[in-house]
Amino acid sequence: MGREDDIAQRDEPDVVPPSTTETSATESAAAGDDLYRAVFNLNSAIKLLIDASTGAIIDANDAAVEFYGWSREELAGMRISDINTLTPDEVEAELANANSGARRHFRFRHRTAKGDIRHVEVHSGPVPLNGRNVLLSIIHDVTDRDALEWQLRQAQRLEMVGQLAGTVAHEFNNLLTVMVGALSSLERRLAQTQVEGSTRVPLRDLSFAIERAEQLTHGLLAFSRRQTSEPRELDVNQVTQSLIELLRRSIKPRLHIRLELASALPPIQGDPHQIEAILMNLVLNARDAVEEGGTIRVTTELASAESASLPPERFVVLRVADDGGGMDDATKQRIFEPFFTTKPAGQGTGLGLATVQGLVRKSGGKITVETAPGEGSVFTVFLPVEPPEPESDPELEASTRVLLVEDNDPLRRALKMGLESFGFAVVAVASAEEALAVASDDYDVVVSDICLPERSGVDLLLELRQAKPRAPVVLVTGGAEGPELERVPKGTVILRKPLLPGTIAKAIEALEEP
Repeated sequence: MGREDDIAQRDEPDVVPPSTTETSATESAAAGDDLYRAVFNLNSAIKLLIDASTGAIIDANDAAVEFYGWSREELAGMRISDINTLTPDEVEAELANANSGARRHFRFRHRTAKGDIRHVEVHSGPVPLNGRNVLLSIIHDVTDRDALEWQLRQAQRLEMVGQLAGTVAHEFNNLLTVMVGALSSLERRLAQTQVEGSTRVPLRDLSFAIERAEQLTHGLLAFSRRQTSEPRELDVNQVTQSLIELLRRSIKPRLHIRLELASALPPIQGDPHQIEAILMNLVLNARDAVEEGGTIRVTTELASAESASLPPERFVVLRVADDGGGMDDATKQRIFEPFFTTKPAGQGTGLGLATVQGLVRKSGGKITVETAPGEGSVFTVFLPVEPPEPESDPELEASTRVLLVEDNDPLRRALKMGLESFGFAVVAVASAEEALAVASDDYDVVVSDICLPERSGVDLLLELRQAKPRAPVVLVTGGAEGPELERVPKGTVILRKPLLPGTIAKAIEALEEP
């Protein structure tokens, strides 16, 4: 081979195979792209890539598309300020915090394509991408969790307020009982004297004030859910008419309440305060449904409850209907759930209808609802006419010997004096321990407050009946002893404060009847 050939060969371009380094770089890039797609796009966490300097959304993964409701292309054409409810200046400041690392965890409220506002927790920080730093934001939807936490806080507040209300009502009832006893004693003394009618006017005013104060304590106890149930024969029409007259004063003029009461309804066995609570919640719920103006119809009738899947008995039907916006099926299925409300946050506890359902079931009845969007709502309550089987009361031989147990000194003196005026021989003590120390077969009836120091009246009752199973005991409640009442044996007579000594006397006489 000559020199020229050698030169020619050297002048030909060399075909150089790709180096190992270039191959590794290409493979790494491909692997990095796959990793990016796997970590960013395919992962179920909601992720956004954001330009920290402009707030523009660079990319969004599939989870973000599903959560926000915009397409990936639409999101890539938006700024984070289009989603965040903060002002643009506030968003810019938070972007700077995230980019500098001053903050990594944020709490925001984000908009969706449907217009919903969702509570989100955002973890955000700078990451390198194509030679520049961008913000990688990982978003967690905490709307439902926040709602549950709010409900828990509301429930805790209600429980604390309820405990306070029950305690206040109990102490207030003690004071009212002293007042009632003193008023009764004065009225009996005046009845034996020749006193002009004008002198009795202050006593009538005092009696009215005490009655009004008693109604307030019932309201406190109903709010605290510690009110003792006192079923008795009552007229639903009478309870309904009295309450509607009161509610009309709180209903705005543009709203109308039509009252249609069936004639000759048979009485039911129920607690009037609980029936009032049922009706009040339903009417106020209807008022909210027709807030812009409309009619609320309250009706009663006598009917069979077969259509309500109840036993074939007669039922008094209490119905509250409104011509408001009505509810869809999804809302209808949840209206009796505790804490569920269609009102804006902070404007409703979601306990009204749940309370109504609980009270109706407690009465042995049932509540139904008929509703549809644009057609209003009709709530129908079935209350059984037939009274429940009466509990048998302990039988006593005629006696007037009473052991009175009450820790409140003025109240104990007032009750002792009042019972003695009815001919009872009374020994009064201040605690369960004192009562057990003096109790014997010589005392035919024990009258005890439930709320006592150290040991309750229920503890006293149970210990007395260990030695004498049919020991007659009358318990008196101020309304704040909810858990204790659950321990009371069936058939035990329970009286609610405030009460007259004559009320206790009648209870004792009823025990003595064969």
